[in-house]
Amino acid sequence: MSAVYTREMKSFFNNFTGYITIAFFLLFAGIFVTVNNFFVGSSAIESSYSSTVLVYLFAIPILTMKTMSEEKRAGTDILLRSLPLKTTDYILGKYFAVITMILIPTVIIFSYTLILSFYGSVNIISAIFGTAALYLCGCALAAVGLFISSLTSSMVTSAISCFGAMLLIYFMPALTMLLPASALGSLIAFTLIILFLGVLVYKISANSTFALGFTAVGELILLGAYFIRSEWLEGAVRKLFSLLSVTNRVEIFTTSSILDLSAILYFVTVAFIFVFFTVQSAEKARLG
Repeated sequence: MSAVYTREMKSFFNNFTGYITIAFFLLFAGIFVTVNNFFVGSSAIESSYSSTVLVYLFAIPILTMKTMSEEKRAGTDILLRSLPLKTTDYILGKYFAVITMILIPTVIIFSYTLILSFYGSVNIISAIFGTAALYLCGCALAAVGLFISSLTSSMVTSAISCFGAMLLIYFMPALTMLLPASALGSLIAFTLIILFLGVLVYKISANSTFALGFTAVGELILLGAYFIRSEWLEGAVRKLFSLLSVTNRVEIFTTSSILDLSAILYFVTVAFIFVFFTVQSAEKARLG
């Protein structure tokens, strides 16, 4: 795993991807801190973190677009079949390299608290919690980007798909209000979600029987809930999207000085799930 990690870190800086991403991150984070803190004379840097999450829309696709797809395009992923290296170690090496690239600018941003201390008393605990939320959010989104990269051999396709996913995740709270609140609307929305998950299961497992079975069971449970007690589905899609919102959970840290364990668990769970999905995707390619 350490060899893969070192290789990925060197790759980030040899082709300037690392420098560009860090510079891009710090540029826009600096703009947000200037507007939200310097212009108003506020020393609460955590107030800028909710805006800084916007940078991930561009940083995550840049960092992850080549991590897996480039290996497929160049054919170097074939080496996995002959190397005495576990797929999990291979993926974790890449993942840790990506989140290290996120950690570097995050630490630098946290150092801005020293400058902001000239504007007033800095709540260091709140700043630490806000920085942790920003970083954990990046770790979760990086896992999503890594998984998307494992599904294609084209860096362009990977980057565009990842950007679309990041865009959807970022604007999820706003999109929640556009989703149907009626039971029938929720039924249709959940049907589309189940079909999407079925396709995802097939892409990961390459087992059409399992994917169809997963989709059929999901649809049966959904239809059963609708016909037995349709009120259960009223507003359910809105509640689900609100629950899955990444930005809402970051704001919990940035608007209060409390350590929200549920938000931490959420970020860790998302990261674990999508790293697991990436491992399964890579394992399928290794065996196939």
